[in-house]
Amino acid sequence: MIRLHKDFVANISGIERYNNFHQQQLDDLGSQFISYDYRILLKSWHINQSMSRRGNCWDNPLIESFFKTLKTEVVYQLPKQITADEMCWLVSEFIGYYNHDRPHSTNNYLSPNQFENIRLKEIAQIEMSLGTK
Repeated sequence: MIRLHKDFVANISGIERYNNFHQQQLDDLGSQFISYDYRILLKSWHINQSMSRRGNCWDNPLIESFFKTLKTEVVYQLPKQITADEMCWLVSEFIGYYNHDRPHSTNNYLSPNQFENIRLKEIAQIEMSLGTK
């Protein structure tokens, strides 16, 4: 079982500083996410923390689905405990794979890139037929 420490969470969450949105919401009930230090860190970045009751994953189904997939496809497959740096690398690699290459059922089992390219071609055809481009 992998244990996340407060320092790891702070390092991973540092990515949020570069987001273009003024306020974000993070959702998890792990002890590192409810610690005083972590709440101060979020507040300093103008990030609103969102947590529902344990077992109630309906307030943020997209991120809940992502983390379920990350845990199932990556974390639970690890043969040993890994370092925070290794976990950062794994998460980064998985996000790239998840967003660019992994087939998604909501996209008719196409990767997000494939789905977007098909949709852009469809939009271009519609614009051509309407004479708007």
